Amino acid sequence: MSAPPAIPILGDLLRFSISPLLGKLLQPLLIKGMFAPLPVPANFTMGSTPDMALRPGQIRAESQDGVAMIPGAFAMRHRYQELTMPVVIMAGTRDGVVNVKQPRRLHAQIPHSNLRMVPGVGHMLHYAVPDEVAKAIREAGGLATMPNKTPHASHAASAA
Repeated sequence: MSAPPAIPILGDLLRFSISPLLGKLLQPLLIKGMFAPLPVPANFTMGSTPDMALRPGQIRAESQDGVAMIPGAFAMRHRYQELTMPVVIMAGTRDGVVNVKQPRRLHAQIPHSNLRMVPGVGHMLHYAVPDEVAKAIREAGGLATMPNKTPHASHAASAA
């Protein structure tokens, strides 16, 4: 649960004591879970320092974000039909972080949206199928004829 580090005083104690230690221990499992069922790409940590996520200020920001995310989305749900820009909803069919029913519900609430369920892919589909994500963005922006400039090769599972 992400809420305790966001609580005043208690959160300060946690963020400067056990939260970074627990985070260091759990981080490999959390990252593995984000990419499941696919393996974590070798280049995922290139250009980043995993310990940056374990700084007390970052723990607090992520905790506050996590606490506010669900009520914020819940409060906005009645305004989805007001969206006028192109909306593409992409989700992996094997997402273990977000329930796969959620993208379908969101698609039903945004009449002009385009839903793309990616078979065999989990939560980090932008790593698994970056070319498909880039194509969806180009198509939504009316740029479907532009050449693909995605610098990564697709990491999609061959056994979808």
